[in-house]
Amino acid sequence: MNILEGKIIEFKEQYEANNEYYQSALKFLIDQIGSIKGVESISGRVKDYQESITKFETKYLPNITSENTTYKIIDYLSDFIGMLSE
Repeated sequence: MNILEGKIIEFKEQYEANNEYYQSALKFLIDQIGSIKGVESISGRVKDYQESITKFETKYLPNITSENTTYKIIDYLSDFIGMLSE
C-alpha cells in the first residue's frame, strides 16, 4: 500500500465515523436558516465520500510534495456541507 492509499483509507474511516454528525449538522442548519423571515426555501447536502476524494485528488494532491507524508485529507476539505437558499 502506498502513502496515498493509506491516506484514503484513513479519510474513509474518519468520514464514516463522522457522517452521522455531518447529517445532524445539515439538518440543524436547514432548520435554523429556514426559520429566518424571508427565507422561502432552503436545501442542502453532505458531500459524499467519493466526491470528497475526487476533489482532494484533483485540487489539492498535485500541490503536496512527495516528502510531505504527514498530511491528512480531511485538513484540505472544508465544504462537506453545502447549502442553497432561495
